[in-house]
Amino acid sequence: MLRKLGSIQRQMGAREGSLYLLARVLDGASGGRAGLYRYHLFWQPVPREPLLPSGKGARIAVRPVASEDATLERMPRPREVLRRRVESGDRCLGAFLGGELVGFLWYAEDRYREDEARCTYRLPPGGAAVWDYDVYIDPRRRLSPVFARLWDEAAARFRAAGVQGTFSRISAFNTPSLASQYRLGGRKWGTVTFLRVGNWQLAVSSLAPRLHLSRRAEPVFQMEMPDTGAPTPCAEDQGRGGTAPPAADQRE
Repeated sequence: MLRKLGSIQRQMGAREGSLYLLARVLDGASGGRAGLYRYHLFWQPVPREPLLPSGKGARIAVRPVASEDATLERMPRPREVLRRRVESGDRCLGAFLGGELVGFLWYAEDRYREDEARCTYRLPPGGAAVWDYDVYIDPRRRLSPVFARLWDEAAARFRAAGVQGTFSRISAFNTPSLASQYRLGGRKWGTVTFLRVGNWQLAVSSLAPRLHLSRRAEPVFQMEMPDTGAPTPCAEDQGRGGTAPPAADQRE
């Protein structure tokens, strides 16, 4: 047990590793009635240059997945979750190889409602930013150009729409996705931690409101366009993910 604890803390850091273990204990001891969730919020400028060289990944087709598209039925997500996304007006891009769905990403243009805790992230007005989430790559294609091709197409569409950057949240316990986000130019913009016990929820955030306790209400976090001159995050913030390839789910 002590060896496992030490391994987790070396990978995540002492603070995040301890919170991760507490989250596991809470979930197991309560039968799912209590939980601890900790997210790092990121800002990522839309890249000007593609990740892939010209011609590479050309066999991978990337296109929008509309609300009536049968592709939605093939996504490994609960039908109710997908229905809420469509009803909220969120958009989806799918990556296809020989007609097979091999990846997708979702993004919101106005606000994003958290799906593990009660809260809403409201985007800055004017369309200069979107919230990207649930970036999924078929695990069999993890080492292929699928992710890069999908992200390149998304970035091209964002640039054409005047989007300057994307917000996202990643679990503080998902070190591979955190490392991937930093490699892609992401900057940590804030942190939100949720403690849920039954219907009660406590939110502690680096954003306003910094403290929120309620039984049914939810905090609303207003995102603001970051200062482009802000310093690059320090190495301690970047986690201990090394240079591993992108995880199957980028935004968890």
